[in-house]
Amino acid sequence: MSDNTWVAIAFGQSMPTGLDIIMIKVIEGLVYVSDESVNRRGPSFVDMSQDVQVQYGSYSNGVLQASFSRPIWATESFVDHPLSGCTPWQFVPMGGMVHNYYHVGKHMRHPIMMNVCIEQCRI
Repeated sequence: MSDNTWVAIAFGQSMPTGLDIIMIKVIEGLVYVSDESVNRRGPSFVDMSQDVQVQYGSYSNGVLQASFSRPIWATESFVDHPLSGCTPWQFVPMGGMVHNYYHVGKHMRHPIMMNVCIEQCRI
């Protein structure tokens, strides 16, 4: 992964219907994790309530490591998707560039979509 790029995990069916996003950005070698949303085909925007708790983040020699958590239940019902039951998760392992520290470019590859049933997950 290059510096000044992003990766993400999105919850929801598609951009036109709205996605709840955990955005991981590497900017100038530092890792930033934020709770964001996107609706339609526009850029993502940072949620008013940051529901993501970061435990660890590092970037070294092109390798990103990040550990974080997010509640199952949504805080902002108009932008957050609850994760209970079975919900579509979209993994974006090759995002795009980060411009001017905050603006993200379009993802380089299509997201990988999986239907995740959180009650069946084990730690």
